[in-house]
Amino acid sequence: AQFVAQISSHIIIHYHRKTAMAAAHSQEVEWDLVPANSDESPEKLGMHRFKLDYEASSKRAIVHKSVHWVLSAAMLLFAILVICGCTLPSFGIEVFGLVGLVVESGNQFEQARDLYSVFDL
Repeated sequence: AQFVAQISSHIIIHYHRKTAMAAAHSQEVEWDLVPANSDESPEKLGMHRFKLDYEASSKRAIVHKSVHWVLSAAMLLFAILVICGCTLPSFGIEVFGLVGLVVESGNQFEQARDLYSVFDL
């Protein structure tokens, strides 16, 4: 059964790739785009001029240079926030009742409360 499934998945993947290539080619012809393989060097995505997606449009859209800095700053801020969120205590366990009194007496009568962060687990 596994052999039949492997063979059929290879056939399905082959026809999927064939169909996707045909669809991409017909879309390039429909939108009057230059095929990507006509250039020797690949184009950077940040430098690509995107055609706007409505019928009577001859305008092109490009990514502003400030987007790179904003994206870099957002990723740095995200990394800092994740590290802070993992190192700062995020929850605590507090013991009440007679057990709490026994624990507090063993801790020089400090509260029977333990704070934990993600790294403490």
